[in-house]
Amino acid sequence: MRHGCSQFAKLGPMAWERIAVPLDLRDWADRALPVARALARRLGVRLDAVVVTDPGVDARAGEDDVRRHGRSVGCELDGVELRTDEDVADGILAVAGTPDTLLCMATHARSAAADLVIQSVSEQVLRRSTRPVLAIGPRTVIDPLPRFEDVVCCIGDDLGLARRLLPAAADWGHQLGRGVVLVQVVKPGTHLPLDWISRGELTQELSDRGVGATWQAEHDADPATGILRFADTRDGPVVVMASHGRAGLRRLALGSVTLDVLRRSAYPVLVVPGTAAAP
Repeated sequence: MRHGCSQFAKLGPMAWERIAVPLDLRDWADRALPVARALARRLGVRLDAVVVTDPGVDARAGEDDVRRHGRSVGCELDGVELRTDEDVADGILAVAGTPDTLLCMATHARSAAADLVIQSVSEQVLRRSTRPVLAIGPRTVIDPLPRFEDVVCCIGDDLGLARRLLPAAADWGHQLGRGVVLVQVVKPGTHLPLDWISRGELTQELSDRGVGATWQAEHDADPATGILRFADTRDGPVVVMASHGRAGLRRLALGSVTLDVLRRSAYPVLVVPGTAAAP
């Protein structure tokens, strides 16, 4: 069943049926709820909570608690999904892998070294997910709520990694009814790391997906600062960035620029896996 007004009819090949927010009934996780509610209303889709519990928990009582908790922070939930998994991150990742579900979750955006010590669930999910996750960092502004009007896709000098961002950016452009701005940050006095042919290929690929695209170059010695400065000039942006998805211990690294943007961004950040999604 579709919620909301017809003017928010979903577009494009990848249309979500719901936005899911992992909750553990702590205040920190609540930061993602109002953002997810704003996006759910924008798109006319469901807002569900996901809670991973231990086996033996009374499912009905648990659902009532979660709904009351949502109402206590001003968010009426359309549904509650209770999962029993020994590993919380595994339970959340199972939900994130559902094709018609967008996972939206709060994160402290700690470093890889810190995560090895504290094993933060949100950081594990961001680094292990095979599908894009909408991350709400510690400085994301939730009053006023995000407007989700612009799609800012951050491109580095790795053409292969840039191409992996395009399907997610195109999906957001379709669903929001907006074009995509491809932004590259370069050091002052230098040229764009991707030549005009490569930039044209990326723009054409988005056009082939039915989404208009423009390019923007920002000059700054610090890539994260350049990205955030450009985002400040846009109208209610969602920032699209890649995780590295590397193997072994290096797989833990989201990438220093992505982590820095997550820590500092006033806007939601869509973290897209740098490796191809699993079948």
